[in-house]
Amino acid sequence: MKKNIGGMLSAKMDGIIVNGTDNLLLSYYIGLTSVAMYANYTMIITGLTQVMGQLISAVTSSIGNLGASKVSQKKKEEVFYKYFYISSLLSILVAVGFSAFSSTFVTLWLGNKMVYSFLPLLIISLNFVFQSLRQSVINYTNAYGLYWYARWKPIFESLVNLVVSWTLVKYTELGISGVLIGTITSNLLVNVFWESSIVLRYGLKTKVRRFLCLYISYIIGSAMVIFVTVYTVENFSGQKFVNGVLIAILAELAAYVMFMILNKIFYPKDLAAFNIVALLKRFRS
Repeated sequence: MKKNIGGMLSAKMDGIIVNGTDNLLLSYYIGLTSVAMYANYTMIITGLTQVMGQLISAVTSSIGNLGASKVSQKKKEEVFYKYFYISSLLSILVAVGFSAFSSTFVTLWLGNKMVYSFLPLLIISLNFVFQSLRQSVINYTNAYGLYWYARWKPIFESLVNLVVSWTLVKYTELGISGVLIGTITSNLLVNVFWESSIVLRYGLKTKVRRFLCLYISYIIGSAMVIFVTVYTVENFSGQKFVNGVLIAILAELAAYVMFMILNKIFYPKDLAAFNIVALLKRFRS
């Protein structure tokens, strides 16, 4: 109990430190006008994150109950992969939709002057999807009570985030993009590998490598779709309502196809895959 409480406090402090340093750097180096523009986008992201959080976190207690039961390890692993599959698909579709339609929404809401150009919108969208993809792994850490194994992670994550963010915002003209690149870097270099290792090795007691292959494929695939989407928004008047809707529909279709292809290649073949068609048929019946 003492170990897990200490680890949990460390994890909670991690979020406070990372977000706090980002806000300090933004306020000190960027200026209030740019921060106000960024706040418009973060408000949209916060709303989307809260909705997704209700869906993804609703089963945390059930996951903990499954972990404490006498079900076979393979069954637990299958449930984990299916949960990661569902939450990742939701995260990617929402993030792609944000990258495609946020410029249209901000234009209708506040006008063209408050719309971000290519690079800031790309970085914000990438940061959004990378943070969202982590949530299923974090929920498993919470459900299985694996806080102790993550006790040193916040230190490394905070240091990487602070050093990269401060260096980019101090010595480049990237502005908000530089601060968020620091957050993305700490996610990719620290959180992806450390959090995955904790859940797979100490919680599910199974192979970490094949999960990382699937996880990294989601990261690369979603980044590619978001890059093409933001490029299309920037070069084909995505701020206009009709164009924004068309780009969003095409981007969501591309994201879904990409997701299905990646699962065909990287989803573990010895585990029962999640079948969306069968689930839809059950709902229909």
